[in-house]
Amino acid sequence: MVDGELAVITGKVFDGNDHELMIVDKTFRHFARFAETKVKIGQRVWIRGNPKGIPNMLREGIFSGSFKVTAPVPGIMDGVYFIHMYNLNSTGGDSGAAVFNNNGEIVDVVSVSYLDENFHLMGAFELNFKETDLAKIK
Repeated sequence: MVDGELAVITGKVFDGNDHELMIVDKTFRHFARFAETKVKIGQRVWIRGNPKGIPNMLREGIFSGSFKVTAPVPGIMDGVYFIHMYNLNSTGGDSGAAVFNNNGEIVDVVSVSYLDENFHLMGAFELNFKETDLAKIK
């Protein structure tokens, strides 16, 4: 659905880091742009997701850092990639939610959560779309 109208997927772009853009036959009236600069340690961010099925919950957090992973996951992750970690409450139901900066731009997409009784982090595989990929978005 795009602005309440059924949309047909006309193409897909995979970034090699567990993210896929769906290209549709409609033009969005409202949309968020990808940030042109990478998120920085200490930067404040927000997500709006559906934790445990509770709809549209807005949460705030801080980018904590990233680490490099070198083990590929066939069909999902190509070779070397980075996981960005956030001090931000997230759980099942938040996967795929955009991570927004102060300007309302997308800096990441929720991928994983880590939680125990003393520690909670949300992780996002680094977005890896090329300019030519983003140019396909209407």
